[in-house]
Amino acid sequence: MIAVDEFLSSLRALSPRRFEEFSCDLLEYQGYKILERPSLGPDGGVDIIARIAFEEPRLFEEKWVVQCKWSSKPDFAVGFRHVAGFPTVCTSNQACGYLLMTNGSITTDLQRKLDSYRGFGPHGYLKAAGWFGTVLCDRVMTRCVNEVGLKWFPEWARRIKQAVADREVDQGLDHIMDAMVKGNMEEAKIAVEEMRLRSGRKHA
Repeated sequence: MIAVDEFLSSLRALSPRRFEEFSCDLLEYQGYKILERPSLGPDGGVDIIARIAFEEPRLFEEKWVVQCKWSSKPDFAVGFRHVAGFPTVCTSNQACGYLLMTNGSITTDLQRKLDSYRGFGPHGYLKAAGWFGTVLCDRVMTRCVNEVGLKWFPEWARRIKQAVADREVDQGLDHIMDAMVKGNMEEAKIAVEEMRLRSGRKHA
């Protein structure tokens, strides 16, 4: 929880413009290609336009409208009134998806509304999703801490990487000790070698 709180605090320390730039970087490392980046002035509900490709059952591409909502307030929550026009925005931009990215939270009503757009049903093919503060933290921490994490929040990212490394050492030692207690020296030797190889990769 401390790591999450630190990440959210770092997001709040950004400016709205910098949060949009961070969002672009995160999207690119999630496999999206940025078609249009944030521009100055009123955005009409569109901060970023991105495209993502799917290779199965053949190559498909989806165009998504991305709206960024940032605040310096810890209790900031995006409600439906903030993004009520997103279906029209998607239609006018010929997009099949809407993604809300916020450093705050999303109200229950808005989350329920976004969840109702699943790419089929009464809303046609339109999809919608929301990446709120803790989701952004999880995505950076587990998928791109070396790229997005180190670029935007280097001290935080280094602590995360060290914590992961320490945990792997602890797990490796547990494995070795367990094998030795069981008298399985061959398994213990293999566990030691695995730790050595992991350590070598980290310092390569």
